[in-house]
Amino acid sequence: MYLMYDICLYLAVLVSLPYLLLRRNAKGATRQAWRERFGHLPADTNPYHLAGIWIQAVSVGEVRLAATLLPALRERVADARFYLSTTTPTGWGVANSSRTLQVDSLLYFPLDLPGCVRRTVHRLQPALFIALETEIWPNLLRLLARRGDPAVIVNGRISPQAYGRYRLFRSFFRRVLAHVNLALMQTEEDAQRIKSLGMAPERVRVTGNLKYDLPAPPADTDSFPASLGIRPEETVFIAGSTMEGEEEIVLDAFQSMAESCQEPLLVLAPRHPQRFEQVAELLSRRGIPYWRRSKQQAQDGPDRRVILLDTLGELSRLYGRGRIIFVGGSLVDRGGHNILEPAVHGRPVLFGPHMDNFQDIADRMIRGGGGFQVDGAADLARIMKRLLSDESFYQRAGAAAREVVEANRGALERTLEHLEPYLRRFAPTQC
Repeated sequence: MYLMYDICLYLAVLVSLPYLLLRRNAKGATRQAWRERFGHLPADTNPYHLAGIWIQAVSVGEVRLAATLLPALRERVADARFYLSTTTPTGWGVANSSRTLQVDSLLYFPLDLPGCVRRTVHRLQPALFIALETEIWPNLLRLLARRGDPAVIVNGRISPQAYGRYRLFRSFFRRVLAHVNLALMQTEEDAQRIKSLGMAPERVRVTGNLKYDLPAPPADTDSFPASLGIRPEETVFIAGSTMEGEEEIVLDAFQSMAESCQEPLLVLAPRHPQRFEQVAELLSRRGIPYWRRSKQQAQDGPDRRVILLDTLGELSRLYGRGRIIFVGGSLVDRGGHNILEPAVHGRPVLFGPHMDNFQDIADRMIRGGGGFQVDGAADLARIMKRLLSDESFYQRAGAAAREVVEANRGALERTLEHLEPYLRRFAPTQC
């Protein structure tokens, strides 16, 4: 079974490698990134082969989870070395620019091929491997088990769609999951799904969703927007983590309701760096004056009505300045993005119908009155106008959004409690 998996993965890499290499500049990947994917880490990554904690965060959402978990781990095992890996250039960029993620090494996750993972593990010498969300890498998990290094899934989830696919290979997953020491799942449904795939029930716990344990908003909430040239009198709308096809909808809605608002300003933050130029061209075609964060200059004169946030790691710091927030990846079928980041600031949050990756959070937000599902430009403009014109309604919605966050905190402490036995090997700094 493992042999068939390896053969399929090798073939997939061979077939896709020329295409990926051709696109590496567009995707932001570098030569060093590819070397790391094949397990060739810089010599100074861990020159003395000291044991440490390896955290895998596949992309942006998981990197932000790591920013919640890692400082708490450091408090308990301050002397341990910490390594953070990510799979995507966007995730790497956010991690690299983070002010709270202090790690000994940031690297790209290796391809799950025997030689690649063997080289990476030899260099990192992980005494504990933590996979955020549900990352199941057969060769890596098998190698860690052979070495006696524990592997833990933290904040695990299995969507209904993924579960349907995984069940087709249940016997394979049963063998792989035997190498996972502990699975800390978000919900009871997630726990039942991973157990039905073969995870031993005594190794599964429900700890809640770490995304609710977002850190408090930064103290520079006011100074940071000012550094972008946002004036106090401007009414700020933020469209965060937008995907292809969503910017047009957001711009239609913004222009529809802008007439009823004094000093309206839209902050448009595409999810992926490779789309920054595409969105800039869209704004130019539509004749919309805009300002690019990266270039620090107006593109179409001083009367800009849009800030194109074409940087990484700054969006969450800006949510507190927004009057109304839309979170993308949800008007198109991309599974949605984390709507708790604006909610922690006490802001009502708008999103589309495609929230598969965050459905439980979206349902709680809608039920609580702090979240609003919209189906297109007209619906988006309608909700925006109501939130803008009805101050009492706006205040209730913002308070409700924050209450959903506060009512569901606690996953971090439960997670740390279950990780405690694995942290004891990092003496003398103990829990």
